Amino acid sequence: MVSTDLTGAVGTNRRQVLLEAIDRRQSERRLLAPAESVNAITVGATHEDGSNAVAQGYLVDPADGYPSISPVTATGSGYRRSIKPDVMAQGGRAFYVDGATAQEVITLRGLSPLGPGLKVATPPGLNETHVAGTSFAAAFVSRQAARLHDVVEEVAAGTSLTRRQRAAAIKALLVHGTAWPPDLAYDPLSPEIAIGNGVVSRDYADGCASNEAVRFSQ
Repeated sequence: MVSTDLTGAVGTNRRQVLLEAIDRRQSERRLLAPAESVNAITVGATHEDGSNAVAQGYLVDPADGYPSISPVTATGSGYRRSIKPDVMAQGGRAFYVDGATAQEVITLRGLSPLGPGLKVATPPGLNETHVAGTSFAAAFVSRQAARLHDVVEEVAAGTSLTRRQRAAAIKALLVHGTAWPPDLAYDPLSPEIAIGNGVVSRDYADGCASNEAVRFSQ
Protein backbone atom coordinates (compact mmCIF):
# COMPACT_ATOMS: atom_id res chain seq x y z
CA MET A 1 0.00 0.00 0.00
CA VAL A 2 1.12 3.55 -0.77
CA SER A 3 -0.32 6.96 0.05
CA THR A 4 -2.15 7.22 -3.27
CA ASP A 5 -4.35 4.29 -2.20
CA LEU A 6 -5.71 6.55 0.53
CA THR A 7 -5.98 9.74 -1.49
CA GLY A 8 -7.61 7.87 -4.36
CA ALA A 9 -10.44 6.66 -2.13
CA VAL A 10 -13.15 8.81 -0.59
CA GLY A 11 -15.67 8.52 2.24
CA THR A 12 -16.03 5.17 3.95
CA ASN A 13 -13.89 3.57 1.23
CA ARG A 14 -10.90 5.62 2.39
CA ARG A 15 -11.54 4.65 6.00
CA GLN A 16 -11.65 1.01 4.93
CA VAL A 17 -8.29 1.33 3.18
CA LEU A 18 -6.88 2.77 6.43
CA LEU A 19 -8.25 -0.07 8.56
CA GLU A 20 -6.95 -2.71 6.16
CA ALA A 21 -3.50 -1.10 6.27
CA ILE A 22 -3.57 -1.16 10.08
CA ASP A 23 -4.58 -4.82 10.00
CA ARG A 24 -1.72 -5.76 7.65
CA ARG A 25 0.85 -4.09 9.90
CA GLN A 26 -0.66 -5.32 13.15
CA SER A 27 2.47 -7.23 14.14
CA GLU A 28 4.35 -3.91 14.15
CA ARG A 29 1.65 -2.08 16.10
CA ARG A 30 1.40 -4.36 19.13
CA LEU A 31 1.17 -3.02 22.67
CA LEU A 32 4.42 -2.39 24.50
CA ALA A 33 5.15 -2.84 28.20
CA PRO A 34 3.54 -1.97 30.52
CA ALA A 35 0.43 -1.38 28.38
CA GLU A 36 -0.07 -5.09 27.69
CA SER A 37 -0.21 -6.01 31.39
CA VAL A 38 -3.49 -7.25 32.86
CA ASN A 39 -3.66 -4.75 35.72
CA ALA A 40 -2.80 -1.63 33.73
CA ILE A 41 -5.59 0.56 32.40
CA THR A 42 -4.64 0.71 28.73
CA VAL A 43 -6.17 3.55 26.73
CA GLY A 44 -6.53 3.59 22.97
CA ALA A 45 -7.39 6.60 20.81
CA THR A 46 -10.20 7.25 18.38
CA HIS A 47 -9.73 9.43 15.31
CA GLU A 48 -12.09 12.07 16.67
CA ASP A 49 -12.14 15.54 18.18
CA GLY A 50 -14.34 18.59 18.52
CA SER A 51 -12.51 20.84 16.07
CA ASN A 52 -14.03 22.06 12.83
CA ALA A 53 -10.80 21.81 10.84
CA VAL A 54 -11.15 20.45 7.31
CA ALA A 55 -8.32 18.87 5.34
CA GLN A 56 -7.41 21.24 2.52
CA GLY A 57 -4.61 21.57 0.02
CA TYR A 58 -1.97 18.92 0.57
CA LEU A 59 -3.48 17.78 3.88
CA VAL A 60 -5.38 14.49 3.92
CA ASP A 61 -7.73 13.05 6.53
CA PRO A 62 -6.97 9.29 6.43
CA ALA A 63 -10.52 8.46 7.55
CA ASP A 64 -12.13 11.23 5.44
CA GLY A 65 -14.17 12.54 8.37
CA TYR A 66 -15.70 9.21 9.38
CA PRO A 67 -15.38 7.69 12.89
CA SER A 68 -12.40 5.36 13.11
CA ILE A 69 -9.72 4.18 15.44
CA SER A 70 -6.74 6.51 15.31
CA PRO A 71 -3.99 5.63 12.82
CA VAL A 72 -1.50 6.11 15.67
CA THR A 73 -3.14 3.83 18.26
CA ALA A 74 -1.73 0.39 18.98
CA THR A 75 -3.95 -2.68 18.92
CA GLY A 76 -4.22 -5.56 21.44
CA SER A 77 -4.41 -8.10 22.74
CA GLY A 78 -2.67 -7.99 26.10
CA TYR A 79 -0.94 -10.51 28.36
CA ARG A 80 -2.41 -13.98 27.81
CA ARG A 81 -4.82 -12.51 25.29
CA SER A 82 -6.53 -10.24 27.77
CA ILE A 83 -8.80 -7.61 26.21
CA LYS A 84 -6.74 -4.55 25.33
CA PRO A 85 -7.08 -1.65 25.13
CA ASP A 86 -9.34 -1.49 28.18
CA VAL A 87 -11.04 1.68 26.98
CA MET A 88 -10.88 4.13 24.10
CA ALA A 89 -11.17 7.91 24.20
CA GLN A 90 -10.89 10.79 21.77
CA GLY A 91 -7.31 11.12 20.59
CA GLY A 92 -7.83 13.89 18.06
CA ARG A 93 -7.90 13.64 14.30
CA ALA A 94 -4.50 13.43 12.63
CA PHE A 95 -3.98 14.72 9.08
CA TYR A 96 -0.99 13.81 6.97
CA VAL A 97 0.80 15.76 4.27
CA ASP A 98 0.35 14.28 0.81
CA GLY A 99 3.57 14.50 -1.17
CA ALA A 100 4.04 14.95 -4.90
CA THR A 101 4.79 11.25 -5.30
CA ALA A 102 3.36 8.11 -3.72
CA GLN A 103 4.71 7.42 -0.23
CA GLU A 104 5.05 4.05 1.48
CA VAL A 105 5.08 5.72 4.91
CA ILE A 106 2.82 8.67 5.64
CA THR A 107 3.95 11.38 8.05
CA LEU A 108 1.29 12.90 10.24
CA ARG A 109 1.36 16.65 10.62
CA GLY A 110 2.68 17.96 13.93
CA LEU A 111 1.25 20.55 16.32
CA SER A 112 -1.02 23.15 14.78
CA PRO A 113 -2.81 26.12 16.37
CA LEU A 114 -5.56 25.74 13.76
CA GLY A 115 -6.51 22.11 14.32
CA PRO A 116 -7.54 19.43 13.94
CA GLY A 117 -6.91 17.67 17.23
CA LEU A 118 -7.55 18.23 20.91
CA LYS A 119 -7.01 21.78 22.12
CA VAL A 120 -4.44 22.10 24.90
CA ALA A 121 -2.61 24.93 26.63
CA THR A 122 0.92 25.67 25.45
CA PRO A 123 3.74 28.01 26.55
CA PRO A 124 3.51 31.75 25.83
CA GLY A 125 3.51 32.57 22.16
CA LEU A 126 0.91 30.07 21.04
CA ASN A 127 -1.19 29.92 24.24
CA GLU A 128 -3.28 27.13 22.72
CA THR A 129 -2.65 24.50 20.10
CA HIS A 130 -4.09 21.21 18.85
CA VAL A 131 -2.55 17.79 19.45
CA ALA A 132 -3.38 14.19 18.64
CA GLY A 133 -2.32 10.83 20.04
CA THR A 134 -2.92 8.17 22.65
CA SER A 135 -1.12 10.18 25.36
CA PHE A 136 -3.89 12.76 25.31
CA ALA A 137 -6.63 10.14 25.34
CA ALA A 138 -4.86 8.60 28.35
CA ALA A 139 -4.75 11.97 30.11
CA PHE A 140 -8.52 12.32 29.71
CA VAL A 141 -9.15 8.84 31.12
CA SER A 142 -6.65 9.43 33.96
CA ARG A 143 -8.61 12.48 35.06
CA GLN A 144 -11.81 10.45 35.01
CA ALA A 145 -10.13 7.66 37.01
CA ALA A 146 -9.02 10.20 39.63
CA ARG A 147 -12.61 11.38 40.02
CA LEU A 148 -13.80 7.79 40.31
CA HIS A 149 -11.21 7.20 43.03
CA ASP A 150 -13.00 9.78 45.15
CA VAL A 151 -16.36 8.14 44.38
CA VAL A 152 -15.09 4.74 45.51
CA GLU A 153 -13.77 6.26 48.73
CA GLU A 154 -17.13 7.90 49.37
CA VAL A 155 -19.18 4.78 48.59
CA ALA A 156 -16.90 2.61 50.75
CA ALA A 157 -16.75 5.06 53.65
CA GLY A 158 -15.97 3.18 56.84
CA THR A 159 -14.68 0.14 54.95
CA SER A 160 -11.00 -0.65 54.76
CA LEU A 161 -10.02 -1.12 51.12
CA THR A 162 -6.79 -2.59 49.84
CA ARG A 163 -5.04 -0.94 46.89
CA ARG A 164 -6.02 -3.93 44.75
CA GLN A 165 -9.72 -3.59 45.63
CA ARG A 166 -9.66 0.14 45.02
CA ALA A 167 -7.96 -0.29 41.64
CA ALA A 168 -10.41 -3.02 40.60
CA ALA A 169 -13.39 -0.82 41.51
CA ILE A 170 -12.05 2.15 39.52
CA LYS A 171 -11.31 -0.02 36.49
CA ALA A 172 -14.77 -1.58 36.65
CA LEU A 173 -16.47 1.82 36.76
CA LEU A 174 -14.40 3.01 33.80
CA VAL A 175 -15.28 -0.06 31.73
CA HIS A 176 -18.97 0.09 32.62
CA GLY A 177 -19.00 3.64 31.29
CA THR A 178 -17.97 2.54 27.80
CA ALA A 179 -19.96 1.66 24.69
CA TRP A 180 -19.34 0.36 21.18
CA PRO A 181 -20.44 3.21 18.89
CA PRO A 182 -22.42 1.72 15.98
CA ASP A 183 -20.75 4.02 13.45
CA LEU A 184 -17.17 3.29 14.56
CA ALA A 185 -15.74 0.87 11.98
CA TYR A 186 -13.02 -1.64 12.86
CA ASP A 187 -13.33 -4.51 10.33
CA PRO A 188 -11.11 -6.40 9.38
CA LEU A 189 -9.71 -5.99 12.89
CA SER A 190 -11.60 -7.82 15.61
CA PRO A 191 -13.38 -5.42 17.99
CA GLU A 192 -11.59 -6.86 21.03
CA ILE A 193 -8.19 -5.70 19.80
CA ALA A 194 -9.40 -2.58 17.99
CA ILE A 195 -11.59 -0.91 20.63
CA GLY A 196 -11.37 -3.29 23.59
CA ASN A 197 -14.30 -2.86 25.96
CA GLY A 198 -15.46 0.25 24.14
CA VAL A 199 -15.25 4.03 23.92
CA VAL A 200 -15.70 6.10 27.07
CA SER A 201 -19.23 7.51 26.92
CA ARG A 202 -20.24 8.01 30.56
CA ASP A 203 -18.52 9.24 33.69
CA TYR A 204 -19.97 7.56 36.76
CA ALA A 205 -18.27 10.16 38.90
CA ASP A 206 -21.23 12.34 37.88
CA GLY A 207 -23.63 9.85 39.45
CA CYS A 208 -26.27 7.48 38.12
CA ALA A 209 -29.70 7.89 36.59
CA SER A 210 -32.76 7.67 38.82
CA ASN A 211 -33.39 4.08 37.75
CA GLU A 212 -29.82 2.93 38.45
CA ALA A 213 -28.07 1.90 41.63
CA VAL A 214 -24.49 1.27 42.70
CA ARG A 215 -23.73 -1.46 45.17
CA PHE A 216 -20.40 -1.99 46.86
CA SER A 217 -19.49 -5.27 48.51
CA GLN A 218 -16.19 -6.49 49.83
